[in-house]
Amino acid sequence: MSDVRTCPTCGAKAKYKQKENIITFTAVQDEDAFKKIGQLKKAMDKFKAKAEALEKNKKNAIAFYKTAYLGKPKKAVELYVGENYKQHNPMVGDGKQAFIDYFNRMHKEFPEKSIDFVRIVAENDLVSLHTHQIWPDNDQYVTMDFFKFDDNGKIIEHWDSIQQIPQTSMHNNTMY
Repeated sequence: MSDVRTCPTCGAKAKYKQKENIITFTAVQDEDAFKKIGQLKKAMDKFKAKAEALEKNKKNAIAFYKTAYLGKPKKAVELYVGENYKQHNPMVGDGKQAFIDYFNRMHKEFPEKSIDFVRIVAENDLVSLHTHQIWPDNDQYVTMDFFKFDDNGKIIEHWDSIQQIPQTSMHNNTMY
């Protein structure tokens, strides 16, 4: 006699067999469970790949910004920018060369400046950097930069918003 019962040892479905007063339980291969495990593994692998891509994009956005900001925009473009680069800041021309020219000029005019990355947020193909910048004469700014990445992890588009930190405020909260 052979049928499926709950194994008293592990609680799983098992084939029950009794022969000459000896009872044995043999694990049942549950195809639905194996299928679901396979689907779960694929979903977890996909999630892991997306999480790794987001982390890579975050690191690349910071490295790109820092490299350009500190005076090496050509290197920043060579390492981190895709085939085409679309710029939305109205003070910077569109394309790679316009970006390089702008940051070369900024570095020449203002070589002594610093930047702190306060927050980094990534979702899908976008990375947002919230920064605190200190320029000569303690001229301080808060920026929000958004970078769009292509499928190869290269920056292809940029938006930003820049606000000068005022000398006085209606509260004690920082802007960063």
